[in-house]
Amino acid sequence: MISFSTSWNATRNHSGLRIIQEIKDLGFDCLEINFQVSSEKFEEIKKSKKENQIQISSLHNVAPMPDGFEPHSVHKAFPLNSPDDSFREKSIELTKNTIDNAHDLKAEAVVLHLGESQKIEILDLEQEYIKAKIKSETKSDELEELKNKFIRERNKISVEGTEKIIQALNEIIPYAQDKNIKLGFENRYYYSQFPTLEETEIIFKEFPNSNVGLWLDVGHQATLEYLGFVEKNAYLKKFGHRLIGTHLMDCKEIYDHKAPGTGNIDYSGLKSYLKPDTIKVLELGPKVTPPEVKSGFEYLQQMGLA
Repeated sequence: MISFSTSWNATRNHSGLRIIQEIKDLGFDCLEINFQVSSEKFEEIKKSKKENQIQISSLHNVAPMPDGFEPHSVHKAFPLNSPDDSFREKSIELTKNTIDNAHDLKAEAVVLHLGESQKIEILDLEQEYIKAKIKSETKSDELEELKNKFIRERNKISVEGTEKIIQALNEIIPYAQDKNIKLGFENRYYYSQFPTLEETEIIFKEFPNSNVGLWLDVGHQATLEYLGFVEKNAYLKKFGHRLIGTHLMDCKEIYDHKAPGTGNIDYSGLKSYLKPDTIKVLELGPKVTPPEVKSGFEYLQQMGLA
């Protein structure tokens, strides 16, 4: 079974009931509540779940979206690596609330973004490299040096950021375990974000808990591959044995959340890592049309993923 993320229609609907109906009209009976669902919409979805109108596979932290935040930036608003102790405690509190909601809705898992880079210099270097990479048709010494310069700067915040995340997870993981909720740590879109491949390995060694694992976003993986930060299927090769769930989509260069079959993602490496209990979520952008959604789902069926 494949679940469908509210990423597709949460921002264009003022009603949680309308969100559900549009998704059901596409043929999906199970959804993932993403971080763009407001409290009011969330309560309507919750009521529908209680009435057995829809199933919930997972929640994408933070859910519901806290009041006063913008849907397109809220996913970066509560990093667990924040150097501010009070802010980090607030992030932990909101994450626990998402876990409570997942338990209440009988969902299996919560998807977590673990951290963000706070330094403008790092973010500026990253954007400079990405723009140069897109413009460049071939590899060059200049492009490689720009990438390496960015990586060196990013590495400077790795140890402290990872330690802050581990401190937060020491509180979050037992809480989720008590609620019988799995935690999927998502591989990130930007290399500047936490955790990198190497940081993920450190975190997983720290937490061998059975309810903790990888949430593979295939679009993020493809983007980092295109930019030259990771090898093909690097996250699966290292952490496939701890795969909890996956966000399915397609991607061209750095443009993700497209319908499967319309981009460059090679799904052949994923199938062997999927277990019967692996949560599969179709996570598409709002510009994808209903016919594209349906053809994308058919493509996944042809690939043996649905």
